[in-house]
Amino acid sequence: MAELTPSSKSTGSKHDKRSAVRGHAPKVDMTAMVDVAFLLLTFFVLSAQLLDQRAIELIVPADRVTTTEVDESKVMTLLLLPGDSVVVMKYAGEPSFEQIEFNPTSIRAALLNHKNMHSNLCEGTPTRGCWDPILVVKAHPRARYAHLIDVLDEIAITGMPKYALAPFTEADSLALIQKGISFPQP
Repeated sequence: MAELTPSSKSTGSKHDKRSAVRGHAPKVDMTAMVDVAFLLLTFFVLSAQLLDQRAIELIVPADRVTTTEVDESKVMTLLLLPGDSVVVMKYAGEPSFEQIEFNPTSIRAALLNHKNMHSNLCEGTPTRGCWDPILVVKAHPRARYAHLIDVLDEIAITGMPKYALAPFTEADSLALIQKGISFPQP
């Protein structure tokens, strides 16, 4: 049991004489307060949720560069532009451009449309004749970083099997200008 007791030394002052006249010094039992403090500490430590660290998993290729022939019709490119617009570029002989507003609904619809374009989606390792869609994401230097994260979230939600992040090039800018899509230049 914990107690508070005054020291027994006397300094000889009037104050010491007064306390001696009043009687014994009060004893305060600290046991209950210490118990409550530890119970509260234990409760808050055990009931608090630890912050879940979420990270985006990206598989980065090795330093060596390899090229693989890919059927153009399997590739869809998302060009993230400054502001709230995205250009969806598909290849079928001649590239087609569709400018859409940036929001989760339109991005998800574009991704699902490309993923489910053919009913024979490849499961696991692609085999000859199955649909193996590929997505390329290119962000303009002035595009919002949050938009890139939102697109990566939508890719994870829709379960796109293959995607890549690529730099926004001058050729992309020229192609957009030729199609009449305006955006701020870097």
